[in-house]
Amino acid sequence: MAQGYVEPLEESLGMEEDVADQYFLELLRRNFFQDVKENVTNNIIRCKMHDLVHDLVHDLVHDLAQHVAGGDSIVVEGTGALFTNRIVHANFCAGKMLNEVPQSLLVARNLRSLLLRWCSTSTSTIKELILKFGSLRALESHRIEIVPDSIGRLRHLRHLNLSYSPIEFLPSGITRLDNLKTLDVNYCEKLKELPRDLIVLTNLRHLGILDCPFTDIPLDFGKMKSTRAE
Repeated sequence: MAQGYVEPLEESLGMEEDVADQYFLELLRRNFFQDVKENVTNNIIRCKMHDLVHDLVHDLVHDLAQHVAGGDSIVVEGTGALFTNRIVHANFCAGKMLNEVPQSLLVARNLRSLLLRWCSTSTSTIKELILKFGSLRALESHRIEIVPDSIGRLRHLRHLNLSYSPIEFLPSGITRLDNLKTLDVNYCEKLKELPRDLIVLTNLRHLGILDCPFTDIPLDFGKMKSTRAE
């Protein structure tokens, strides 16, 4: 959804996430997925592709990669990869220590998704990433200790996942993310509170706060009619 790939049917009046659910359930019905796991709020958090479909997709993707090598949408894993200005999605492998922005990444000026899943990332690195990649629509970082206030510069950001991070506070810059639709701080066990002005995020649809220790919810939160706390 962060990349605008989910489009509702003309006759559908549901929100994007409802349409995305319909997509997933239809694929599940057709046996594309199996072993679905839900969390305590009945949201699907994990599944796997059916073995037969996986083998088929693997072959198709391999053939497609050979055919459109150098295309404008490539998922890159690892810090040793060679980036190009065509890359729009970057996924760094788990367990990596990212103390600085790889110089080769800087050529990817059109980057839209940056996933630092289970990478240890310094605050200074995040600051530089924000400065260099202002057009990001999706950002995930699970091991960051301090979220810089400059995150408010990412005005196109739609999806921000900080789950499992040891953060204690969210900066006020979060409230400048006018297009933010998903804010995930699930299992941030040191998070003490949410920003008071969170209500200004009128496009926010999902707020993940599972297992967060704070008890002080902003008083105006109840006015956020379109936001689902999960």
